[in-house]
Amino acid sequence: MTGFGPFPGVEFNATGVLVPRLARAARRRFTDAQVFTAILPTEWVRGPKRARAAFQRAQPTLVLHFGVSDRARGFVIERRGVNACVMAADGVGAMPTSPVLSEFGRERRRVTLPVKTIVRRLHELGLPAEASDDAGQYLCNAVLYQSLGLIEGAGMVGFVHLPSALAEDHGEGALTVEQAVAGSLEILAVCLEAPRPVA
Repeated sequence: MTGFGPFPGVEFNATGVLVPRLARAARRRFTDAQVFTAILPTEWVRGPKRARAAFQRAQPTLVLHFGVSDRARGFVIERRGVNACVMAADGVGAMPTSPVLSEFGRERRRVTLPVKTIVRRLHELGLPAEASDDAGQYLCNAVLYQSLGLIEGAGMVGFVHLPSALAEDHGEGALTVEQAVAGSLEILAVCLEAPRPVA
């Protein structure tokens, strides 16, 4: 599981708090699973590089990335990553070096999570949730697109956008940190119950 550090316009990234709390809860609930986490720098070069290093170290069968969006009003479960970069500065003021993530990569890659089931289960918990076909073209999308290429059908990869503010930690948000943890645990439960993709 990964979260992100701050970036322009978001001095405090709620996923930096969520992911460690979620990891502790996941280790208690899913005792047969190994849980690895990383907080990624929101940088065009170092963010995907650190995600790739974490992937290679853990050799995961399930990858769940978390990011924030000022458009999110609850859990937003992304359905795809696209091979494109928005020309926007990252956390250290650097711009992407190309309008695409991979010169010879596919135009889009679809996530391998059971998105409809996840959204339904979150609704059953009384939590706001929706599916999305637009992960943006910033670092969230870049890390998602890369991870989908790395796992290549041998496991599950997904991305969850949350509101930029979670109520307990930073002003008034659409979700509390406790709700974010509970909902994220349910996402993990759905994924661990689902059949694994066959490579």
